Amino acid sequence: MSEEEFTFTPDGWVKMWAKGFIGFHFKIVHPVIKEFHSWLCDGKTNQRIFLPLCGKSLDMMWLAEQGHQVVGLDCVDQAAKEFFEENKIQYTVNDIQGIEGGKLFKSADGKIEFYVCDFFKISSDIMGQCDAIWDIGGLFAITGYDQKDKYVDHLKPLLKSGGRILLDLAEPKLKPGETAPEWDESLYEADVKRMFAWCSSIKLAQTYDYADINEHLTKDPSSGDGDECSFEAYGKVYHLIAK
Repeated sequence: MSEEEFTFTPDGWVKMWAKGFIGFHFKIVHPVIKEFHSWLCDGKTNQRIFLPLCGKSLDMMWLAEQGHQVVGLDCVDQAAKEFFEENKIQYTVNDIQGIEGGKLFKSADGKIEFYVCDFFKISSDIMGQCDAIWDIGGLFAITGYDQKDKYVDHLKPLLKSGGRILLDLAEPKLKPGETAPEWDESLYEADVKRMFAWCSSIKLAQTYDYADINEHLTKDPSSGDGDECSFEAYGKVYHLIAK
């Protein structure tokens, strides 16, 4: 795959999906959402939960099964199609009014909406506001610290006042004296507190080792030998509540 195809832009993501480079996709419902589901939903049912840059995450189906309204968003049409078809969910597809080329996939029972468009083009006028946000890899996938700031600012109007955010970020494992790789753009607790200043509560709730869940990641064609995608990192889980 060429360097151009690896660019983390909407076109770049489309190319990666087309070639099967989705080693970030979990083949199970993510353990974090299961563990912190009650906190994210404040113990309530029928919450509207947003998953930005969701890929074809099985978390969407699981959350719908818990009685919630689920809203996913990704820039890749293939991700939406594979999500519904692989999980045998009947769906409809319509244009998104106000976003040229945007598509809205919706489950027949109305419990899951999946917007296919550029994240920065979505607005509360188009998709409404949500009660909660489950960000698993969305912020991490955005490249450039200025763009990460823009991403967080763009989330704010999509969440109701008092809404909850469950944020999963990755930090590389570093040995004493070792520096982070050049490509790394990890965010640390101080960064989270600065970027989410519009939240009244920010708490680091859990740290886990990706080695414990690597086996559930999708096989990546780039591995050559067919091994699972391996990600040497720690997962950091944050609880946030919007003002």
